[in-house]
Amino acid sequence: MYDGTRLAFAIERQGMNDDKMISPYWPEGAEDENGNLIPTIPLEQQIKGYISIPEVHIQGDSKFFGSFTDAVGKTGDGQVIRNMAMYEITKGLTEKNLPETFDMTVKLNVSGIQEPFEFVVPVKNLVKGAVVLHPDQTQSSGNFSYTIKQVDLTPVTTRLVLDSKGKVPATPEQTGDLSPTKMYYDIVDQDGNQVQQNMIGYFNSSPGMWRQILTKNKVEYWIYDVTFAKDIVELGAALRDKRLEGYADITT
Repeated sequence: MYDGTRLAFAIERQGMNDDKMISPYWPEGAEDENGNLIPTIPLEQQIKGYISIPEVHIQGDSKFFGSFTDAVGKTGDGQVIRNMAMYEITKGLTEKNLPETFDMTVKLNVSGIQEPFEFVVPVKNLVKGAVVLHPDQTQSSGNFSYTIKQVDLTPVTTRLVLDSKGKVPATPEQTGDLSPTKMYYDIVDQDGNQVQQNMIGYFNSSPGMWRQILTKNKVEYWIYDVTFAKDIVELGAALRDKRLEGYADITT
């Protein structure tokens, strides 16, 4: 599914009877939060059939950010869907101004298999009339501030891009083990009802295991999935992180 803002595709596996699809093995060259190489398991010793995060190429670009999960839902009779995973790109599509149709190359590394699987998939925009707004509205508290940089609106997706900077404030009681570790945003619809959110992507905290792996030039990303929202009219910032330098992508 592609609507100009979000692109999602499913991967079905056959020949392995396991509820889990995502690879538990670290890739070669992975580093911990201190920049040290993480020990890896040789390919020939890995259990065959687990899938690593897909590598997506679109028009020569592979710098996309998204979420990968094997919790894709349930069947009509309530059974958990097995042997299926979903990858959803939630950042980097709007900025490319892609055409209505294009080819996407997907490379899948599978544990226990030397060569990756590669697919070329034709993609078509299913939605017309997407709206992109750039409010550039900023709110601040002390040295911390966040700016609503972009709002993407389609009939099926609402995406909010927030650029946040500075050290998140904390009360005198929030010290040591009680120090704030993450940043969250409340989303309220046009009737004042707070919208339920589910985090679907990688997140970072202070300290956090993913810092070295996910940080690029000191920019960190948080992804949130909003289950429903007709309109987004207000944001409330819960001051729960010591440091936030990056974007929070909010989709529905």
